[in-house]
Amino acid sequence: PTSEAFAFHTHLFRVTMLYRERSLEVMKQRLETRDHLWLGGTRIADSFRYFINHYGRQFLRPHTIVLVLSDGFDTNDPEQLGLTMATLRSRVKKIVWLNPMLGRECYTPDEDFMRCVAPAIDHLAPAHSVVALEMTIDYLVRN
Repeated sequence: PTSEAFAFHTHLFRVTMLYRERSLEVMKQRLETRDHLWLGGTRIADSFRYFINHYGRQFLRPHTIVLVLSDGFDTNDPEQLGLTMATLRSRVKKIVWLNPMLGRECYTPDEDFMRCVAPAIDHLAPAHSVVALEMTIDYLVRN
């Protein structure tokens, strides 16, 4: 009941109540009404900055764990994302970034992304399988 969920693509939107919807059909219909969000490239830095400015007071606490599920492909400048992540990191306990591409053969994260963003991330992990997700759960339980 104390968890919150947000989605982002071209901008951030809160989905907590959508995911608490009992009817999967209603949830799906509500998500599909937001189809205009799925064009234009992912703007992670802009989305995180919006989150900090509009939801930060309400949700960011020293005990908060931020869980990001993203491949990290961003149309914003990597340095902009790094600065935004540093601001976010300064206000929470941990940032855990799950990347569904990390477990794939021949994939390596973008060097600029890693240089700028990695210092703010406490745990970067693959999210390509149930086993990978279980490992992240184990990490969270231990830490």
